[in-house]
Amino acid sequence: MLGLCTAVGAAGAGPGPSLAGEARPFPHAKGTREVLEQAVEQAKRGSSVTVSIDLDETTADPGRVEKGDLVRIHYTISLEDGSLARATSEGSAFEPGRKKAPGYEEPTAPGPEEFLAGEEAPLPGMREITLGMAVGERKTVRLKPEEAYGPFDPKKMVQLSCVKRMPLLIEMGPEEYVDRFRSFPLVGTEVNLVPYFKARVQAVTERAARLEFLPRDGERVQEAFGAVTIGTEADHVTITLEPALGAPFEVQGRQGRIVSTDGTTFTVDFNHPAAGKPVLLDLEVVSLKKASQLAGKEIPWLEEHDLGMELARASERPMLLVLYARWCSWSRKLLNETMADPRIRALAEDFVWVKVDSDQEKEWGQRYAQNGFPLTVIVGPDRRVLKRIEGFKDPRSLREELRAVAAQAGRQLPLASRP
Repeated sequence: MLGLCTAVGAAGAGPGPSLAGEARPFPHAKGTREVLEQAVEQAKRGSSVTVSIDLDETTADPGRVEKGDLVRIHYTISLEDGSLARATSEGSAFEPGRKKAPGYEEPTAPGPEEFLAGEEAPLPGMREITLGMAVGERKTVRLKPEEAYGPFDPKKMVQLSCVKRMPLLIEMGPEEYVDRFRSFPLVGTEVNLVPYFKARVQAVTERAARLEFLPRDGERVQEAFGAVTIGTEADHVTITLEPALGAPFEVQGRQGRIVSTDGTTFTVDFNHPAAGKPVLLDLEVVSLKKASQLAGKEIPWLEEHDLGMELARASERPMLLVLYARWCSWSRKLLNETMADPRIRALAEDFVWVKVDSDQEKEWGQRYAQNGFPLTVIVGPDRRVLKRIEGFKDPRSLREELRAVAAQAGRQLPLASRP
């Protein structure tokens, strides 16, 4: 489901663990892991040592992954039969003759993937595996189903009807109409209420707006998930789906696959195709940025479009423009959550950041042909629109969108964005 409002550093700790006995001078070690390893070795030799560990940047290991770091990795995920489920490098993703597993995810812009170490990962098992790894280190491990795409869940098999019937005439309360279309209902106005055909405002009263659907009987539309046929009856319209087996199908923001049909109903499997199966993971840490380096970065927002555009031209950086509305929950979620994420804050120096309330300053919504809130537009220093991103995006998705823009432009993001 598109997230769109439509409209027409660790805290200082006390003394760490100590080994009982008389304290002895302890050789300097650059990181917490090395301190502990040396303490263990001395203890094995019979020497008593006392070790204090302060979890700040002076003892954090700058070359190893620790919780909260922004880490970039290359990885290849394959099933036990050798078929490829996912890969980040171009060589692996597009290897000639390599068998692809069901549900194979082809990268839109091959390259290292980023995540916050210890807090999230493309697969659950990656969270623990990456902690403590050094930049340039590589591991190959076998992940159990629960560490990979999860166990198979029969409850994620959903049966749906192939036919949907709707009345030709419906009524909509004035508040719902204004909230959905951001305008007052006027007789004769045509709006997009459902896919495949429009609806026309037939009458308006104090209590409701009456809308009439305008289907074209017998119209046939080809979709990725199958063929859709529109039919009309005396007072109803029917939408009939001929499902395509194996095709992707989305319901309420969940992505699944059509696995069976009897002509009357069809079944969508919302399990990952590799659910219930172990996988082989080949993982390499490409680079990382320490959590303490990200803590001080903030996005320097401007709230004037023309000032941002002038700064973009002068600095030869693209402008990232967010057109939002204060009443839109998705706008608030984008600005307060996604834009505050370390992966996005790490790009603070790579763009000129501008946010404009286009619900109030409507000229900007009109200029960028805005159909809903929020709308994120990447504009080059030459005022050319490089990318339009409609609706809410989580930090990982937005970061990937920005990387795809860079790849499409034939360049990488500036060095400031690289961990």
